[in-house]
Amino acid sequence: MKLRLVSGIMVALLIANMLTLTFNVQVAEAEPVTIIVPDDYAKIQWAVGNASDGDTIFVKNGTYYEQMVVNKTLSLIGENKK
Repeated sequence: MKLRLVSGIMVALLIANMLTLTFNVQVAEAEPVTIIVPDDYAKIQWAVGNASDGDTIFVKNGTYYEQMVVNKTLSLIGENKK
């Protein structure tokens, strides 16, 4: 009877240890990236949609006909700011 009890406790501890290692989730923070329009995305809105908070969107010279919604914190920089 004692052997069964000890075996049961050992199996329970082994399973608990395996679950702890399996679900050891760590939060990883991504470094801000620079997205270049039109190299990475043809439209500025597409770049905004795929950007994360803190990213930079660099827009090369050109004419872009679009309406934009910017709903996150990012830097939007034009190539020639005249």
